[in-house]
Amino acid sequence: MTAANYVTALDKSLAAVDYASLRDEQRRIAKPFARRRNPQLMGIGVSFFTEIVGAGPIKNCDILGLGMFDSCEIRVHPTGSAIARLGTVSQGQGHATTFAQILASEIGIPAENITIEEGDTDTAPYGLGTYGSRSTPVAGAATAMAGRKIRAKAQMIAAYLLEVHDDDLEWDVDRFRVKACRRFKTHDRARLRPHTTTSAGDGAWL
Repeated sequence: MTAANYVTALDKSLAAVDYASLRDEQRRIAKPFARRRNPQLMGIGVSFFTEIVGAGPIKNCDILGLGMFDSCEIRVHPTGSAIARLGTVSQGQGHATTFAQILASEIGIPAENITIEEGDTDTAPYGLGTYGSRSTPVAGAATAMAGRKIRAKAQMIAAYLLEVHDDDLEWDVDRFRVKACRRFKTHDRARLRPHTTTSAGDGAWL
């Protein structure tokens, strides 16, 4: 465990909530209470907690020798939608929104066109579960990494369509642009190409 500076953390927290103003408000409320003109008092609570969060595949977080890793499997459909399957299960953290936004930023498909499927033991890839603080750091990272592999493949396809080298392209939100040029191919075009009728040479992309 690394050393923590609790005093600095406390000072920053107190400043963030304007603790001095809260104390002033507390005193103002206490005066009419003392005169029995107001039956309410105002309390202020401050507390610390120390916990391992974002438990991942490291020795300190192993369970019976099993690394706490997670996985993400992504399928991109010709329609322009996608489905991502994960081993986590939402406990109210909003996984469907978070993971869809992560994937959208990586492959350029709008988040509303991405379906997140969790916890289905028939289809979900292996993972160590949600717990409460590890879903986004671990499963979210797996989602981003899987998305980058898809984008890398789409970049090869876009380079083929634009008749340039892979390295001549740069990613821009939802498309690949030829560097120092206005020519581009959207991810949709690159995504659709493997599903269309192709020649024998194009088959290398499937």
